[in-house]
Amino acid sequence: MAGTFGFDKFHKFLDRKVKEFKEKEKRFLKETAIRAEKYAKEEVPVDTGHLRRSIKVEIGDNWSAVGTNVEYGPAQEHGATIRPINAKFLAIPVNKKIKKQTEKYGSPRAFIEALKKQGYNIFVEDGVIKASKRKKVISLFALRKQTKIKGKHFLRNAKIKVIKEIPEIIRGL
Repeated sequence: MAGTFGFDKFHKFLDRKVKEFKEKEKRFLKETAIRAEKYAKEEVPVDTGHLRRSIKVEIGDNWSAVGTNVEYGPAQEHGATIRPINAKFLAIPVNKKIKKQTEKYGSPRAFIEALKKQGYNIFVEDGVIKASKRKKVISLFALRKQTKIKGKHFLRNAKIKVIKEIPEIIRGL
């Protein structure tokens, strides 16, 4: 048989198109992941900023992902019931000032011990740990057997936003 009827040109054309497609696929995966990361960081609840900083993009040959490796990330995303591990009750700070002091000392127990050393009398009244000194009473912690955290869905919401933008992203490739 004489020749291959131009199939060599056709195969080169197909190879070029496959290569172009793979490059566009990679750009698409990168763009969708970057947008999802941005949206997730905008929606994530922020206390110290650790969870927001942990949101990262991973890109493979034909996949991309956005997520966090922070231990409490799933609880913030999906919600959870929190129960005490080393105590009978959770000690929940009653306000931001008490929370900040608790973080400074490392735990509610350490904070309470520091207050005792400063001459405060510590007592529990109506499910609240309180401190008193010279007739001044300060509420410190609400005592709870458990508490529920409502899911914030920052990753899911980011995904939904990006899905709506897919036509725009494809046009930009």
